[in-house]
Amino acid sequence: MVSLPRNDVALARAAEEAGADAMKVHLNVHHHASGTHYGTWPQERDTILRIRDAVGIPLGVVPGAEVIAEDHELAEMAAAGIDFWDCFLHHTPARLLRRSDMTCMMAVNFQFPLERAAHVPAVGARVIEASIVPSEEYGAPLNARDLVNYRELCANAVPTPVMIPSQRKYTPQDVP
Repeated sequence: MVSLPRNDVALARAAEEAGADAMKVHLNVHHHASGTHYGTWPQERDTILRIRDAVGIPLGVVPGAEVIAEDHELAEMAAAGIDFWDCFLHHTPARLLRRSDMTCMMAVNFQFPLERAAHVPAVGARVIEASIVPSEEYGAPLNARDLVNYRELCANAVPTPVMIPSQRKYTPQDVP
């Protein structure tokens, strides 16, 4: 899965051509990993719809962080073919949990108690995003603590799939 560093049709096509199985676009957030600020649905709509038309893989949206897209905007996204939404657990308003028109993916951060992962699907998550590296450590080498944390989160989340973002600098030697 590719989290686009900016909502851009050319990047989306390149990600799909390079083998991405799914991708995410963003709204209402400042993305720490890329340094990009994303606008509202009305500001990003045309580009996101062009991305939807340009790719043939599942497309998700991060609807925001402190500010989340409105229900009518999410309904418009679902009607346009956006497949899923992904939001940090601590930013997900309860109103979002009632949506049945898009699949729910929820991200947990470095402050989330890993032993509580089994409870995330109980509130609607079909996939858990393991964004458990503190932002000030993005790009640092993968370490043994990370691997233990990912194992603990996955073990507690079974059978829910866990998506591990590349918040660290991975090398071929890190992934045998």
